[in-house]
Amino acid sequence: MGGIMLQKKIAILIVSLSAICATLLWATTGNVTVDKIRPEGSKRTYQFLLKDQKFGRLESTAKGKSSLDDIEGFRFDEALSLDLTPLGNQYELKIKNKHYIDERGHYIGDEMKIEVNNQEQSLYLKHAGDILSGYFKKDTSKQTVNFSLDKNIFSADNNMIDQYEIFLAMRDFKVGDTIIDSIFVPQAMIKAPVQIVIEAFTGVRYGSSVDSAFVCHFIEPSDQIAYMTRAKKIVRLAQPSQSITVELVENPLDKFKAPAKYVSIGDILRRTPLYAVYMIFGLVLCSPFIIRNYRKPIIYIAVILGAFSYYLLKITHVPLQEWYASSYILPGIQAGGSLYYYAIFSAIFTGLIQEAVKFVPIFLLFYLARGMTKTPMIIGIFCAMGFGVYEAGALTGAGYQTGGINISAWPVCE
Repeated sequence: MGGIMLQKKIAILIVSLSAICATLLWATTGNVTVDKIRPEGSKRTYQFLLKDQKFGRLESTAKGKSSLDDIEGFRFDEALSLDLTPLGNQYELKIKNKHYIDERGHYIGDEMKIEVNNQEQSLYLKHAGDILSGYFKKDTSKQTVNFSLDKNIFSADNNMIDQYEIFLAMRDFKVGDTIIDSIFVPQAMIKAPVQIVIEAFTGVRYGSSVDSAFVCHFIEPSDQIAYMTRAKKIVRLAQPSQSITVELVENPLDKFKAPAKYVSIGDILRRTPLYAVYMIFGLVLCSPFIIRNYRKPIIYIAVILGAFSYYLLKITHVPLQEWYASSYILPGIQAGGSLYYYAIFSAIFTGLIQEAVKFVPIFLLFYLARGMTKTPMIIGIFCAMGFGVYEAGALTGAGYQTGGINISAWPVCE
């Protein structure tokens, strides 16, 4: 009788934990802020191409919380350089800018240094309430700026792809949607209409990388197509009428690198809500086996060894995937090969390696406890639980801690 009551208590506890988990998921939905899209220290580097010939570069670095005079917000340091001289056009542009927006992506201001064909200019703009103030300085002349501007408005300056990215990232959309809004263009100091049609979700190549992205066709303010991934990155932007493309510069092999080596106690404490969600789902999915086997010490040993077996991936999966990517995926795609074909083999490759790694603790425990009833199945279940929970926490913990993702984000659900 006592055993049955204990089983019921365990079941009630698991159901209660599931309810708490659901509440956490609901509570974090819809709280997208700028620092989650672009955590402090994150960088974007874009190269500008005219008919496959490079003529410019944009670097954008998120500096985290900052203020423009007395207005609190988030700062992005931007460095843009365009040089059309090698293409037969005597035009060279260099911009150094400190760009400020609030947590919802709305415009706060700019501190911009501009150099056009070696002629220096500067632009200072501050957006407080519904008033835009500041100045534009060129040579010895200085033009004062002071006019009304909508309180909550996004900005998207000329050639600043990172600003277009924030404009798109701060909203949800799906294929078939039409986005109608307006933006402020700082360099031109005008308000411009925006109309974007989300035409498709498809594969896209940019540099040596490939991904899947939404095709965001800008009708206004100018005809261009931005490709935005589910991770809220613009990886490519095309202006067909001018034969110009802008591509994100990214090392595709970074995707296969191991997580950060050192995690402090403080890091673990800050990631506790995320780890709790993974553990709760692990308990829920394994609850029928926990209730029947909670008295067997081997299940706890299986969970621990399953979790620690994740470290074997650093000496197996990571180097093998890097070899496969550099030897086959990148050369194949650059030669016009099928992304679908290489993705299939990459997925099979990953599965085989991970299952081989999981087999190590399963085989070890099965050998040590080979006389126990139903041991093989129980060992496999709890080794997999330990591996799965630990892997999920390792892959998403840093992103959660820095605010790059929340508990309801797609990487967490996946």
